[in-house]
Order: sequence, then C-alpha cells, then structure tokens
Amino acid sequence: VNPSLSEAVTVFKKAKHALVITGFFVLHQKGAEGPKGALGGCETDGPLGALAVLRALCARGVYVSLFCDVHNGPVVKLLAMFTKIQ
Repeated sequence: VNPSLSEAVTVFKKAKHALVITGFFVLHQKGAEGPKGALGGCETDGPLGALAVLRALCARGVYVSLFCDVHNGPVVKLLAMFTKIQ
C-alpha cells in the first residue's frame, strides 16, 4: 500500500468533520472577461467525485461540509437531490 494512501486512510478514520471542495468554471472562449459574460460551463467529474467522498464520510459518521463555486452550485445541488444527500 502506498504510504500516502495509508496516511490518508488513517486521517479519514479519525476525522470528525471534513470539508469537501469542488467545482470550477471552464471557460470556452479564450480572453473572455469571466464567468458572468463568458461562454463556458461547470466541470463534470469533480461534483460527482465530491459527492461520492461526502457519502462515504457520512456513512462513517463524519460531519461533512461541501463548498463549491457559484457556477457549480446548481449542479451540485441537483446531484445532491438526485442522490438523496441533504
């Protein structure tokens, strides 16, 4: 077993509260001013992975806080509702 993986497992076993962070806005137009006026969308794999980690930690009795950027918020919220995470 990879030593860093072993250390991560040890930390997760002792955790009482975890912070899971996900989401970033992907610009589809180079040189755009930013998310408010730019063409783009939210990432696709991060929110699902974050919810998988969240579910695993909750199943172990860990209190979990989930944070994401404003553009990924609706996606994360919809995924949470679909997977019945509150």
